[in-house]
Amino acid sequence: MRKAQIWVETVIYTLIGLVLISLVLAVAIPAINEQKDRRIVEDSINAMNSLDNKILEVYNMGPGNQREISIVVQKGELIINSDGNEINFSILESAYAVSEVGREIEIPGTNLEIETTERGDDFNIVISRKFETLELQFNGEGNRKGTFSASPLHYRLIVENKGRDDSLGSSDLIRINIYEV
Repeated sequence: MRKAQIWVETVIYTLIGLVLISLVLAVAIPAINEQKDRRIVEDSINAMNSLDNKILEVYNMGPGNQREISIVVQKGELIINSDGNEINFSILESAYAVSEVGREIEIPGTNLEIETTERGDDFNIVISRKFETLELQFNGEGNRKGTFSASPLHYRLIVENKGRDDSLGSSDLIRINIYEV
């Protein structure tokens, strides 16, 4: 009878231990995922801001000027949309809500805007930069999108100031071309 009691106690203590471990993991894993996604969003903002700064630097230095930039996309997609003169960084299914849901806000100290939308238990985050004083091109074409998906490797881009294109009659806008190397 004594041996049976010891086995019952062992099983009960083991079950109690497993329940406690499960409770700790149920709380810890979402917190860890949120911190991981927070870091990814911060790195994505920094990458977008660096790309924006290179574009503005080339724009200000005049025609023929070019700069190389290396960008890492850890999660989501970097989209260069020359048709809309904008660059977007989309991060889907993030555990971290950067801003108030459904509201686009400016990121202080940058030219970037960020919008968070809710998607089930997660959030979709879009970091965007719209250009109004220049004509953005991708790989030499004006109506083209360049999409860069998540990768452990760096993407190398060349940003080049092509000057004004008087043949199109849009001499007010300076063409900035982004090439993938």
